[in-house]
Amino acid sequence: MIVRRTGPNEIAISATDRWAEPLRQAFQTTLQQNLVVLLGTPRVVLYPWVRTAHPDLAIDLEVLRFEPRANGDADVAAKWHLVRVADGAVLLGRTSQIDERAGSPDTDAAVAALSRALGTLSREIATAVREEQAAVHHRPAARPPA
Repeated sequence: MIVRRTGPNEIAISATDRWAEPLRQAFQTTLQQNLVVLLGTPRVVLYPWVRTAHPDLAIDLEVLRFEPRANGDADVAAKWHLVRVADGAVLLGRTSQIDERAGSPDTDAAVAALSRALGTLSREIATAVREEQAAVHHRPAARPPA
């Protein structure tokens, strides 16, 4: 079902509009596919990953809001951390707040705005991953202890 925020403490549930698949699954799969394209790698795995997968980096993502407003505009907020898997070190922490205009209050426009907002979130994450990968290549190698 489609739920819209109509006020600071109020939501409206559509009697007729529905998501085609579970929203959590659709969100994860779309984010994964976006990162595959943006990072130019086929190796973006969802947690929990299989034992044979050995990712270098992980994104710890908490979606705070992913909802259309009454006018159809998308309101997306997420806290996320870039984590080095080998030692669990948090390399970067951010909160993304994305507002995407729908241009119309109808459901099609609202869902398209949510999709664009997820694209923006994907680009923010991909940029952070690319920057970390570039930084790793430019860091001097650690010297062994004397």
